[in-house]
Amino acid sequence: STNRNAGNLTIYASVVNITGRIVADGTVTVEGTAGYGGNVGIWATTITANASGSITANGGSATHGTYGRGGAGGGVQLNATAITFTGSIQTNGGYGAWNNCNLGVNGDNGNGGVVNITATTVNVNKSLILVSQGTLGYCANGMPGTFYLNNTIDICASGELSTTCVVSLKRGVPPVTTINATNIIVQNGGSIEKNTQANYQLSINTTGNLTIDSGGVVGFRSSGLLGDDGLTTINITINATNVTILGGLYAY
Repeated sequence: STNRNAGNLTIYASVVNITGRIVADGTVTVEGTAGYGGNVGIWATTITANASGSITANGGSATHGTYGRGGAGGGVQLNATAITFTGSIQTNGGYGAWNNCNLGVNGDNGNGGVVNITATTVNVNKSLILVSQGTLGYCANGMPGTFYLNNTIDICASGELSTTCVVSLKRGVPPVTTINATNIIVQNGGSIEKNTQANYQLSINTTGNLTIDSGGVVGFRSSGLLGDDGLTTINITINATNVTILGGLYAY
C-alpha cells in the first residue's frame, strides 16, 4: 500500500487575496493508511478570502473495502493585522476502512487538525471552519480538532461566548480546559469533546444557560473498543443557572 502525507506551505507577504483553493490534503493510493494533512501558514499585513476562497489540510481517507486508517487533519495558521475570510478552512480527519476494526492497524478514523487565526481585526465565517474527525471508519473512533481565535479556544460556530455561543459543529478542546460563557447552546451535530488521548478535565461555567439539544454532545464517550483512547480519568464540571440536557452529556 502507498500513502502520502501532505507537505508544508508557507506564505510571507504584505497582502494575500484568496479567491481560489490552497490544498494540502493527505492522499492514499491503492489501499492502506491514508496520508496526514499538511500545514499551511500565512503571515501578512492583510489576508482576504471571498466565499469561493478556501484552504484545506484534510487527512486522506482509506479506500472503501481495503485495510487502512484515516489520516489526521493538518494545521492552518493565519497571522495578520487584518483578516477577512468568508470562505472555508478545513483540517478534517479522514475516515478509516469500513470492513473491519483492528485498532492502530485498520479502521481507525483520523483525528481533526488545528486552525489558528490571529489578527487585530478579524472577520471570519466560523460556521465554515471545519476540524471534524473522520466518521465512517469501522472503529468508530477519532477525535475532533481545535479552532483557536487569537490564541483562545473558540467552540462557537456562530455567536460569541460573551453573549450566546451556538455550537453546531464538532469542536475539540485540550485535556484540561475551562470555558467561561454567558449562554451555550450545543445543537444537533455539534459537540465539545477532547482532542487528544489523555486524562480529560473539562469545566464549563455559564452565568446564564447551558442547553444540549437532541443530537448534541458534551464530554467524551468511548467507542467501547479496548484500547481506543488510553484514557484513565474523566472529570466534567458544569456551573450554570439552568442546564437543559436533551442530547448527550458523557463521561465514560
